[in-house]
Amino acid sequence: MSFNLNDKDLKQNTINRLGLSSLDKKWNIKFNSLNIEIDYSEDINQISEFNTDEFINKAVEFLTIINSKFPKKHTRLGFVVQSLVNKIDSKTTFDKLNVPIDFFKADPPIEWTNKIVTRKLIELGMPEIFNISNNINWINANLVNNNTTTAFEGLHVTIDINTLQENNTNRFELDNVVSFLEKANEMYKTIDEQNLLTFK
Repeated sequence: MSFNLNDKDLKQNTINRLGLSSLDKKWNIKFNSLNIEIDYSEDINQISEFNTDEFINKAVEFLTIINSKFPKKHTRLGFVVQSLVNKIDSKTTFDKLNVPIDFFKADPPIEWTNKIVTRKLIELGMPEIFNISNNINWINANLVNNNTTTAFEGLHVTIDINTLQENNTNRFELDNVVSFLEKANEMYKTIDEQNLLTFK
């Protein structure tokens, strides 16, 4: 809710979105009546020791505070980790992950994608179907980070774990959210470890 004073008239407007950011801009929380999104971003030019366990601990802390003021059930949960991998050979990595048709075998690809999506039945206090995707893109681009542009060539990896979009019943309470994050994090770590072994 906000109040705007214009030409001595007091006007009341409804705000349907709210965003909070940390001073260093690494943490961003956006929420409205239907959605809560918690993001953490690192400087791509620096090596970080921050990991998904720390992210989940902090996210649960934020969610607990939000839930204490605005308790509600949620319809869908998602956990997405994006990372960059450089200093690897495109052709070698491509050959490990792809079997191209003959037309594309003669010349090395300059861009390529490998994506796989599967589903698993997971227990969250109730049985839930998880979508699990592993999306690997070779990119050669200028990336904008902290208002600076950095040239990057390598892999952009997105691991996305979420619940079914088709089930839109309000069923997830805070304890279900915590359970989801813990199980999603375990799956993420397994996929990430196997990705890195493949990239070597």
